[in-house]
Amino acid sequence: ATGAREAQVETAMVAALATAEKEAEARSALDESSASAQDAARERSLQGALDRGVAQGKQAREEEAGAAAGRSKGAEAAGARIAALTAEANAARAAAMQAKKALVAVRDVVAYEQAGAQAARSEAAAAAAALQAERAAAEE
Repeated sequence: ATGAREAQVETAMVAALATAEKEAEARSALDESSASAQDAARERSLQGALDRGVAQGKQAREEEAGAAAGRSKGAEAAGARIAALTAEANAARAAAMQAKKALVAVRDVVAYEQAGAQAARSEAAAAAAALQAERAAAEE
């Protein structure tokens, strides 16, 4: 019976080590996602600049349209510029949302792996305590 208990303890310890490795991998993924979060912050900054550019382009377009109806080519160019800036802003927004989703997903994986590691450590500790109790009983 003691040999079986020792085998259980060894199995539990191997499982705890494997879970600790998974936890380390999950933390590495979290570090990578932090870099993604920094990229998302830069994209939000770019988003703000793009939004300001869109507003300035819109104002320029309105001024040009009001100043001279004959300068429709200038207004068209401003409209094209606004459309391009708007497309860039939308792309930056979408990229920031994807980065945020990825960060949340990685955090969920890390939490799951940490819970698994804790369960494996608890199981190993319980098996070790049971083995120690059996050894103490065998010595009596």
